[in-house]
Amino acid sequence: MDSDFSIHIHSISTVVPASLTRRCILPLTSLDFLNRNVACMQRILFYSLDLDSLDNYDSFVDKLKGSLAETLVRFYPLAGRFTDGESEKPRINCNDAGVPFIEAAMLRKSLGDFLASPHCMDLCSELAHVESSELADAPHIAPVSVQVTRFKSGGLAVGVSYNHFLIDGYSFWHFMKSWSEVACGQSISLPPVHSREILISQPPVTYMSSLPRYFAIPATASMEAPIGFSNIQQRMYSFSAQFIRRLKLQAMAGSNGDIQQVSSFRVLCAHIWRCLVRARGLEESEETRFFVGVDVRKRLVPCLPDGYFGNAVCAVYAESRAGELLSPEKGTAHGVRILSQAIAGATDGNIKSLLEWCDKQGNAYFRGADYALDNNFVV
Repeated sequence: MDSDFSIHIHSISTVVPASLTRRCILPLTSLDFLNRNVACMQRILFYSLDLDSLDNYDSFVDKLKGSLAETLVRFYPLAGRFTDGESEKPRINCNDAGVPFIEAAMLRKSLGDFLASPHCMDLCSELAHVESSELADAPHIAPVSVQVTRFKSGGLAVGVSYNHFLIDGYSFWHFMKSWSEVACGQSISLPPVHSREILISQPPVTYMSSLPRYFAIPATASMEAPIGFSNIQQRMYSFSAQFIRRLKLQAMAGSNGDIQQVSSFRVLCAHIWRCLVRARGLEESEETRFFVGVDVRKRLVPCLPDGYFGNAVCAVYAESRAGELLSPEKGTAHGVRILSQAIAGATDGNIKSLLEWCDKQGNAYFRGADYALDNNFVV
């Protein structure tokens, strides 16, 4: 790879909450534990900024640090550390230890050069610092870290990595939106709710040894390393609004009238599933599964608070023979239909059954072993 794309780290500091926060030990829920052994997630935001002098850039970074410190006052678990979990389930120690903040630069390439490079997807992982590849609940690992990378001739990347054991994607973007509000001098529009006992103390249900079809029960395993993504080959695809509209019309036309409306997410999942099945060369009689995450915040009774901060996602799957998906006339409609059935299966009762099942496993690692099979795919 071209050495001109090398990233140089200038400094590593720690941003702590701007004022003393609530000191407590925060429990983790069964939905948190489903993500205990997932590798850190990385998200990167690119900005085309005209920072014409180093003084302006330094002032901008100081503003990022200051607003992050203010935001952490409300999102204080992100500045904590996991307990070691030797005698009980790991928890988060809200101790204001802080968030690592890395300042870096790509000295020889502009932001435009970077985004146009064929190596862009491979290089992106270097724009969001990950502290360690050790187990997710190691006591010295910060749940979140931030990296700011400056490009030649202006342009900036803000990369944030977060530990999925503590929060899901919805909560991550809740934090990021709040940080942006504080950076713009606004108040946080949706204060976070850190009462995870809401999920832990859900009303008991009669545990079902076999949850209804389409509801994914994770396997348990004693893991020595996180479930990572080191072997993935990354590609980026763009889908126009016109193309997605055409997919929706195709799904409705092949449904014999029983699909009147379809979301862009479901029809695109069905389309990608069909493409993957075709690319893998599955026989028509072979079974294949497609796993999706479902946000349970509004599916539980009562609903979780709007600002619930943590993991509130479970996995469901659709199952089909390859030949049904590959049908030119009805394949897309079939995929949409069974994906919709699977998502509809994430009901209040089924979710609470999953929580109870997970709780009975004790201090275990969960791994969705079926995800890795050649015939199966996960979003």
